[in-house]
Amino acid sequence: MRFFSLFLFATILSTNAIAQSDAISISGDLRYRHETRIEEGKEDRYLQRIRARLGFRANPTEQIEIRVGFATVEDGNPVSANITLSEGGSKKSFALDYAYFNYSISDQLQLMGGKLRNPWYRAGGQPIIFDSDLTPEGLALRYDMDNIFINIVNFQSEEVKASDLDPQMIGGQIGVNLDNLVIGLGYQDYLDTQGSVPFYDGKNRRASLDADGGYLYDYNIGEAFFQYTNDDLLDERLRVFGLMTQNFEAEEGANGFTLGLQYGNASGPGTWRVGYAYSDLERNTVLSLYTDSDIGGGGTGKKGHAIDFIYVLNSGLRYQLTYFDNQILNSSDEYISYNRLHLDAQFSF
Repeated sequence: MRFFSLFLFATILSTNAIAQSDAISISGDLRYRHETRIEEGKEDRYLQRIRARLGFRANPTEQIEIRVGFATVEDGNPVSANITLSEGGSKKSFALDYAYFNYSISDQLQLMGGKLRNPWYRAGGQPIIFDSDLTPEGLALRYDMDNIFINIVNFQSEEVKASDLDPQMIGGQIGVNLDNLVIGLGYQDYLDTQGSVPFYDGKNRRASLDADGGYLYDYNIGEAFFQYTNDDLLDERLRVFGLMTQNFEAEEGANGFTLGLQYGNASGPGTWRVGYAYSDLERNTVLSLYTDSDIGGGGTGKKGHAIDFIYVLNSGLRYQLTYFDNQILNSSDEYISYNRLHLDAQFSF
């Protein structure tokens, strides 16, 4: 009872602090997508999908920022906020997407905790290691000084009852920003993961499994990345990026890379951007649950091209076309074709 009273008192104080603050904002977006999937050996699919997101930000003090966001979701999928319009017009799920604090310890040092908007740096925004919709859970520390940044994270994967061996990831990145060039290294160590049943829904997503259906290998993942930007090439922005990654614990299927470029800057009304990337991700390179859910339909054991075009009509509406020409491993360890087309209209506020 004493603990409850203290908790209630702290909650009232926190609520008053937020209510008295002027720094509260609300934002969100709605995306409508027509999606075509063509996979070798399967019937073609044509889907109508939506994604809705709503976010809140509050600053109870100058040092503390609190963010809470909600998004549409199917079955709690950690790497997609898309829902398919089907099942006779049934009600769709809207769930907690992120909820975390960001405490500015100093001008250079930030501590974040909760269900996070992913702080991991991704060259070119590419999702070869982490899907852009993934909101990992745990703690993160970011240090910025002049042209150097450091990320240190501890992400929780599962909580295992009656065991003190909870699968989690401890990792870090260090990068250097040399004006128009960013280069860096990263490392992720997944603890108590080998032998675990694949996280979330038990599906391996083409990762190798042992005889008991657990992950065959541990995941100790290294990465090296770069991103070059030229802001004035024929009056537009050029960005070239690349990433190489390797799982040092896997005996086979341990390597991956992505390489691509973007031209243009879709940042305001009437602006546009075109992009291209080629990726090759072997089956045990990264944790297959967390990698991009669009390329090859998600998971690892995939390779191929991605082309996109974005046009910003105004501050509240943008259009995007994305085409994936990929190959994925089938059950016989042979590559088969997998193509996908997205036509998006995204409304923001």
